[in-house]
Amino acid sequence: MTDAQQHASPDTPRGARVRERMVQCALDLFGLQGFAATRTREIAQAADVNLAAIPYYFGTKSDLYFAAAQHLAQRVSAEQAPALTRLGNVTAAGADTPELVEAAIAFLRAQALLALDSNMPASWIQFFLRSQTEHPQAFDELYRRVVEPAHQALGTVIGRLMRRAEDDSEVRAVTLMLMHQLLSLRMAEVALLRRLQWDALTPPRVMSLTHTLTTMMRAQLLGLAPSLPIDPP
Repeated sequence: MTDAQQHASPDTPRGARVRERMVQCALDLFGLQGFAATRTREIAQAADVNLAAIPYYFGTKSDLYFAAAQHLAQRVSAEQAPALTRLGNVTAAGADTPELVEAAIAFLRAQALLALDSNMPASWIQFFLRSQTEHPQAFDELYRRVVEPAHQALGTVIGRLMRRAEDDSEVRAVTLMLMHQLLSLRMAEVALLRRLQWDALTPPRVMSLTHTLTTMMRAQLLGLAPSLPIDPP
C-alpha cells in the first residue's frame, strides 16, 4: 500500500487536521527538546500517526521544523494584528507625545498579554529562541512575519519620541529592549513563579504582572521625552 493510500490527502479536511496535529506536536517537542534531540518517531507518537506520515505530509525533519515555524508565525501574527493596526492608526493621525506614549503602552500591554496567554505554551517561546541557532530559515520566517512588523510599528513611535529616524540604531536598540522585557517574563517563568511564590500564572496574576510591567515601561518611554510629567494621564 502506498503512502497516498495510507494517509488522507493534505487537501482534505481530515488530512488538514492530521497535518495540523503533527505540526503542533512538533512545535511542542522541538521547543522543549531542540531539533537534534527530538526524534521524528516521538513526534509521530505524540500526534498518534505512523512514522511514514511525516515524510508523506512534510518531507524531511527539517521541513517539519519549518512548517512548525510557519504555524507559529501565522498564529502570532494573527493575534498581534489588531494591536498593530491600532498603533499604526494613532501614529498616522499625527498624535502628540502623550498620546504616542499611551498608544505604545497599549501595544506593549497587548503584547505582554499575548506572551503570557495560557494558550501560548512556554514551549512555543522556547521554539522561537531555539530557532535562532537551530534553523535559520525557520527563524527568518518568524522574524519576517512576527518580529519585524512589531518592531517597525513600535520603532516608529520610539523614533518620534526620541526625535530620531525610526531606522536609527539607538531607536532600534530601545525598541528591542522594550520588546525583550515582555518575552523575559515567559522565558524565565520557572524563576518568576519561584520568586513570587506562585504555583501558576493565573489570569489575575497575569493582569497584576502586566500592570507592573506597563508602569515600568511608561516611565521608560517618558524618559525618552523628559519634558513630560512622569505621572500617567
